[in-house]
Amino acid sequence: MKYLLVLVCVLVAAEAYSKAANPFKTKKYKCVEVSDDEEIQIVPKKRTPASKYPWKAEEEKVNRKNENFRSTESIEMPLARKVKTQKIVTTTLPSVSDVQRDAKGRPLILSPEHCKQVEHYSKVYGVKDVLGWVQNNCSFAKMYVPGATCEEINILVASCYKKN
Repeated sequence: MKYLLVLVCVLVAAEAYSKAANPFKTKKYKCVEVSDDEEIQIVPKKRTPASKYPWKAEEEKVNRKNENFRSTESIEMPLARKVKTQKIVTTTLPSVSDVQRDAKGRPLILSPEHCKQVEHYSKVYGVKDVLGWVQNNCSFAKMYVPGATCEEINILVASCYKKN
């Protein structure tokens, strides 16, 4: 009886071994017929996280979401258009017939726009007597009018206040 039981076990093991190790065994596949009317949608395979470290998994999720977002959305850049503009004259030329001139023959008078700048900065810095401040701080004023003497700078600034 022992021999019979051992013999049966050996036969079962040999049969199982021969089925598993048979290299010529073919796999059976089921075929499904798809009609031409149906659309076949190919679903992309989800990528598994490449990193085995848990702190990098969150970064990979964000990267995957960004990739999906970029692939589904397309952005069209607007085309640049030429806009025709008219030239605007920003400075009005003062009358310079009776104005003093510097050594190079340039008139010592400021345009109305420059006079407005002088008034603006005097208000910003709280200067009430602009002519007096320019006379006392001539070296500072020379930074804005290089090559001019203190007397010429005084005449330039005074040209804004003579009209008033």
